Amino acid sequence: MKLKSDILIDKLQAIFEEETIFPSKGKHDLLKYCGVLNQDLINNIAQCLETKMISAAESKKNIKKMFSILIEGLQNLKIHGLEQLNGNGSFVKVSKDSSSYFIEFGNIVDNSSIIKLESKLNTINDYDLPTLKDVYIQKLSEGIFSEKGGAGLGFLTMRLRSHPSIKFNFIPIDSDFSLFHYFFEIRKT
Repeated sequence: MKLKSDILIDKLQAIFEEETIFPSKGKHDLLKYCGVLNQDLINNIAQCLETKMISAAESKKNIKKMFSILIEGLQNLKIHGLEQLNGNGSFVKVSKDSSSYFIEFGNIVDNSSIIKLESKLNTINDYDLPTLKDVYIQKLSEGIFSEKGGAGLGFLTMRLRSHPSIKFNFIPIDSDFSLFHYFFEIRKT
């Protein structure tokens, strides 16, 4: 008999492989990963993406934006993933088209956290750029850390470096859990 955590991971893997959920039409995939995240793997994923962008002669500005969002997103997945999945249950996908890069993240969340996440992301998306920068500076200067070690800067940082907002949705897995899928567009400069 499979454990609940194994069933959740299997469902995440199936969702990740569905092209209808994560369409790639017109996009070229640079990187796809679904599974356990640890610090060594985060470093390897970041290095892989940086190498691909440098070999494609991408601008330093674009590399910096992509790298910043990638690291923040991967750290979010690692820090805020469900404890009962032992670091498993996360994914990242990086793709591009002729004018933009796209970074998608996902992890399994308890359904009881959806309202709080929606509220937080909608608030961040509602900020105009000057307000977003002010909130970022305020959070940075407060230096207050959560129980999990975060300072609440991750989504603010990613929103500052992407265009036009954080896109997100929740895909139900079962009555207790959903896939939290969030993604960013970074326009090439």
